[in-house]
Amino acid sequence: MGEPSILARTARGAGWVIAWRIATRLLGLFSMLVLARLLVPEDFGLVALATSLAFAIDSCLLIGVEDQIIRAQTPSRELYDTAFTMTVIRGVFVGVVVALAAPWTASFFGDDRLETILYALGATFAASGFANIGAVDFRRNLEFHLEFRLMTLPRIVSVVVTVGAAFFIQSHWALIAGFIVYRAGVLAMSYAMHPHRPRFSLTAWRDLIGVSIWTWGIGVAIVLRDRSDAVLIGRLQGPTGVGIFTAGSELATIPTAEVAIAASRAVMPGLADLRRSSGQQQEREAVLRILGLMLLLSLPAGFGISLLAGPTVVASLGPRWIEAVPVVVIIGLAGAFAPFDTVGSGWLRARAELRALLAIILISVFLRVGLLFVLTIWMGLPGAAAAVALSMLIEPALTFTMSAHRLGIGGREVWEAIQRPLAAVAVMATILVLSGIGWTAPPPDGWTALRILATAIPIGALVYGATVIVLWRATGKREGAEADAWSVLRRVARTILRSRAAPWQPAGQNQDANALVRNEGSMNADRWRRP
Repeated sequence: MGEPSILARTARGAGWVIAWRIATRLLGLFSMLVLARLLVPEDFGLVALATSLAFAIDSCLLIGVEDQIIRAQTPSRELYDTAFTMTVIRGVFVGVVVALAAPWTASFFGDDRLETILYALGATFAASGFANIGAVDFRRNLEFHLEFRLMTLPRIVSVVVTVGAAFFIQSHWALIAGFIVYRAGVLAMSYAMHPHRPRFSLTAWRDLIGVSIWTWGIGVAIVLRDRSDAVLIGRLQGPTGVGIFTAGSELATIPTAEVAIAASRAVMPGLADLRRSSGQQQEREAVLRILGLMLLLSLPAGFGISLLAGPTVVASLGPRWIEAVPVVVIIGLAGAFAPFDTVGSGWLRARAELRALLAIILISVFLRVGLLFVLTIWMGLPGAAAAVALSMLIEPALTFTMSAHRLGIGGREVWEAIQRPLAAVAVMATILVLSGIGWTAPPPDGWTALRILATAIPIGALVYGATVIVLWRATGKREGAEADAWSVLRRVARTILRSRAAPWQPAGQNQDANALVRNEGSMNADRWRRP
């Protein structure tokens, strides 16, 4: 059996990332259910304030050296070591900034405990910079099952430590202990799972510094874009408005965000791998087929949450959150088209077209801020939702249009790749609306909402799936999103069957060596080891 295609490997990688995020959410839910009975809300609030500040600083100082290794045709030992050194410098700098901000933050919020928490977080961020840069090969070689193990096992240990510490000390330090253990676990496993042993060097700094500057700019722009909602809505609508909008927007994007986040982590390495090994025609085909495959999932998810906004809000948040329904309706529709941004920005990142990507994000920032200010004053929270939704549509349109133009992809080719999923979701929406389920008034209570969802979700899934199959068969089962989805499902099924039939072997016995062999002969195991 031959090597799986880039599309299949990228889809499989996205599946592993989705599995990691699902596992993380389930572990987080279990941890929350237990910790809520051992700690008080004040403990969670303290840690939330401290981590929000620390992660905001961390996001603003991203430098993207790992992405440059993924893009490189044949990354050298010097490139890995320079990337490691720059990551260490960045980690220490983040830690110092977090520590310097600690006294000011404690004074601003009037709680001295924040100072010591931020000192601990600063030290943890600084230590995290020493992680083994060789682990980036898991993404470069599309071996996301190894990254799944790298991220999940420390998470399990951290949950155990957090719950145990909460049981014994019943303090916010239990949450901090879990965070420290998780970061320490990822650090240790990065060396246990990959044979590379990094050294301090800045020999290849010229290959990284330009990309790092643009990546830093993109990180700052994304923080400005994503934080503008809370700031402006809070100013115009007050804390209650912020709470309703935040809950509604998060609920609206749950079905599509998981797919988009998982795919974004897999698409860029997949397209970078394709660029190293193939020509532009193969890139064109891959971009269109990945877009079609993602829309096959995101369109019914986004339209579904929008159609069923009323019962979803009442069932998940309660009747008191009815004002969030318009937010879910509007933003849910915009989220359905997130794959245009994932694929477009993934191709731009794979080609290191970061200046163009930064320009698009900055346009989105100014557009979102302006629309939020005008539409929130004019229409309240529905206007705020419309502003965010418009920016969520315009940014992907610009990103994908730029990528498509540079690849020579025309509008007709895009339409052929997405027309059947679009037609199927239109049929689904029509059936739900005509049956009196879609886009209706919110139900009066949670039980009624659950009954509506129990009826509507199977109907929507059945109608959408049947329509997709009928349209696909009507075209003679031509190559496209449906054929790719069927191919991926068959490959996953064969893998599961083989894993059940095969005898058990110690995990990871030969995986590291195989990863190095596949790296186009540019490096070998001896090269990674210190003489």
